[in-house]
Amino acid sequence: MRDLLPSLSLALLTTVVSFVGLGDYSTFGTHEVIGVVPAREMLQSGDWIVPRYGDVPRTRKPPLLYWLVASSSWLFGEFSEFSARFHSAVAFVGMAAIVGLWAGRWYGREAAFGAALIQITSYWALHYGRHVEIDMLMCLLTTTAMFLIATQPEDESP
Repeated sequence: MRDLLPSLSLALLTTVVSFVGLGDYSTFGTHEVIGVVPAREMLQSGDWIVPRYGDVPRTRKPPLLYWLVASSSWLFGEFSEFSARFHSAVAFVGMAAIVGLWAGRWYGREAAFGAALIQITSYWALHYGRHVEIDMLMCLLTTTAMFLIATQPEDESP
């Protein structure tokens, strides 16, 4: 049990930092609206293929952000600040876990704890992990890919 205490404490801190008050911002920021409006229109129109912003097709950006916001809003049964930001918070938790796992694999338990703690308390991660933007998910996917490449067994062919 004593060995689990640091990990459980870190998991609790990560959950609190990422999800508590996630929907308390009463309005979306100006940059968040770019992801929110097309997602809301996807839900209203039922068209999940062509994102629209004010009935104007928005095809210059990939639709992943809109799909994530619309999916989480559909999952929670309402379109709210919390549901729109949920995907970023999940990516934030995943990013802390991957960084901790990677540090632990290479340098041990203390390094894993420290690396994950640094990740969840860094301003960049806190900011993008609590906003309707694609940045945290992209960082999670990139870091996961780097982790998988760096930890590939030596006897396995590339």
